[in-house]
Amino acid sequence: MKSEPFAHGGNLNLLAAEAGIAPQAMLDFSASINPLGMPPTAREAIIAGIEQLGHYPDPLAEELVAAIAEAYNLDSELLLAGNGSTELLYLALRVLRPGRVLLTAPGFSEYERAAALAGAKIKWLRLKRQEDFQIDPARFAAAMAGCDLALLCNPNNPTGQAISRREAVAIAAAAKSCRCRLLLDEAFADFCPEISLLGHYHNSHLLILRSLTKFYALPGLRLGFLLLPRHLRPRFLAHKEPWSVNTLAIKAAVAALADRRFAERSRELIAAERPRLAAGLSGLVKRVYPAAANYLLLESEHARQLRTDLLARGIALRDCSNFRGLGPQFLRVAIRSRPENRRLLAALAAPR
Repeated sequence: MKSEPFAHGGNLNLLAAEAGIAPQAMLDFSASINPLGMPPTAREAIIAGIEQLGHYPDPLAEELVAAIAEAYNLDSELLLAGNGSTELLYLALRVLRPGRVLLTAPGFSEYERAAALAGAKIKWLRLKRQEDFQIDPARFAAAMAGCDLALLCNPNNPTGQAISRREAVAIAAAAKSCRCRLLLDEAFADFCPEISLLGHYHNSHLLILRSLTKFYALPGLRLGFLLLPRHLRPRFLAHKEPWSVNTLAIKAAVAALADRRFAERSRELIAAERPRLAAGLSGLVKRVYPAAANYLLLESEHARQLRTDLLARGIALRDCSNFRGLGPQFLRVAIRSRPENRRLLAALAAPR
């Protein structure tokens, strides 16, 4: 795995510089963001909120916490809002200070970095290519033995694979039995809510991490939240910096969470376009892995050349060579609108 930090998709300035074009001219499939863009209601709330920038935001973003609790049918006293789910991931590792952490490979690279900074030893559960990198709930549950914390991403990033709600409940129950805390990262679960445990199951060893930036297309504002056991909240509050969620982010998220029609349209779009894009890609690359999320993992012997050729045409894919457990033959592609997906397929099919 490459050692440089912050090697993620969506760095438009870097991608545009590599392609030799303006950032606004890039068609970005490297970041898995809702292709509908931010809800119009969120845009309106941002504009209206500008007049409030002369004042400090609420230290704990209580207006946003209340909106999250209402939207997901949760107890607001079990919630913390943060400057993106990544801030809360690092906070969790800093507060819990686990001696040994279970991680999957492949998986989101920031887990490893956060665990290392917290001084934890890492136990790796290697996902198998021949099993489409699917997480086996029984293997995962068994691997938690002897660990203080396990991180489970559902759906997994970058593979897009998901386990069912029933399987996630079994893992969470097993974590409690073996006294291993489970940090369940559901960053992309708004695209497939049928798998989520949020509002459906909780126990004293389960923490659930969510992002609001992918589904509501607000990555530049950084928004996330954490559901945690009641007894842990005072410890988290003691370590959390105040004012980490800014005024415009709060206003935008409150408006977005109330826009139920936007949520329905987003899920309908991804559900329609994911199989279309997967079918189109299947004839152009070696393998398209099954997915429940708003992105697809691709395998091609010519992945690097494909990425380079597409970048020259102003189209960016996510190079997955820096994910532990993958390699240079893997790419991740976001699911975008039908015209944009067609443009990608046409570019891939064009003679080189």
